[in-house]
Amino acid sequence: GGLGVKNLEVFNISLLAKWKWRCIHDHNALWRDLLAFRYGNLIAKQTCSLDRSWGTKDSIWWRDLMLLEKDLSQNQNFFQRAVSCDVGDGQSILFWYNKWLGSEPLKDAFPELFAISSQQLVSVGNAGSWRRDQWTWDLTWKRQLNPNEEESLHSLETILVDVHLVAESHDRWKWSLHNSKLFTVSSCYSFAMSLVNQTQMNSDILDILSIVWKVPVPSKVALFCWRLLLDRLPTKDNLIRRNVVINNSRCSLCDSCDENVVHLFFHCDFSKCIWKEILSWIGIVDVIAVGGVQHFWEYDRLLKYNTSRNKVPFMFWLATLWIIWQVRNNSIFKEEEKDIPKTINQIKHICWAWFMGKVGGVGGSNISDWWNH
Repeated sequence: GGLGVKNLEVFNISLLAKWKWRCIHDHNALWRDLLAFRYGNLIAKQTCSLDRSWGTKDSIWWRDLMLLEKDLSQNQNFFQRAVSCDVGDGQSILFWYNKWLGSEPLKDAFPELFAISSQQLVSVGNAGSWRRDQWTWDLTWKRQLNPNEEESLHSLETILVDVHLVAESHDRWKWSLHNSKLFTVSSCYSFAMSLVNQTQMNSDILDILSIVWKVPVPSKVALFCWRLLLDRLPTKDNLIRRNVVINNSRCSLCDSCDENVVHLFFHCDFSKCIWKEILSWIGIVDVIAVGGVQHFWEYDRLLKYNTSRNKVPFMFWLATLWIIWQVRNNSIFKEEEKDIPKTINQIKHICWAWFMGKVGGVGGSNISDWWNH
């Protein structure tokens, strides 16, 4: 929550996650041995979605632990994503299901091999054997491999060459969200909250798009809005992230800050002047200081308190963003001068064209009436 107040549900999830971590990390704890005797393979149950079943006589605490990640709705498996393992004797690591070699489980890296493996539940330590102090992999298959699968197997064997098991040494589990590689409640809470916020953001974007698709604008404009809200436009910061070489990272409209979606469309001095004039034109005197998704909802809120608003008010919001983007591109690729009055007129004109083209206009209306009212 805001103002430093923790989200109690997510905080409780983080506290439970600490027990998941202890189940896989505290090798010598007596309570861990008791849990393993009662519930079976703790590593398999806590580090992958292989087995989350429970019995009617299982404790409530254990059930909560097994269902922990379902509490984050669409963001399941956050714990699995945050743990990985350095191989010791390989006995506690599932060869296909756990993340121990590379950035993802081998079942995801080599799905075609996993599908035909006859050892899908095998541990790393049982996927081969020691022969004269030399570890040899011994993977078996349900049938003979085809040429594509043979190629995948060759790729797998290439990375397995670098794996060195250490007999009589425990596998070491790591928590990727903290520099110490050890679990902390605070790092887990921060990560879980980021997933919750991401889900909420995606939900907000879907809500906005459900409105945008009903506005009488060209489909390319609605698609542009979708890309803007998802931060998928080729702004300079996104180009740099894609390793595209550009002259500089400064905003193309004001040249005073680094260019990103929120700055370019909402916080840039040029864009703020445009928004101020357009909002005033449709009868909104308030200044909207936020950007992105929040800007849309604040605009929506102000419209609801504005009794003289147009029947298609979101057209103005979309047109303003669309024309700002056109001005930005023209300044880069055509070296056109940026002109605030001209830009405002462009927004009004395109709104009139969209309205007349999609809705058919209003009897007796013309562009002069639209301009002034």
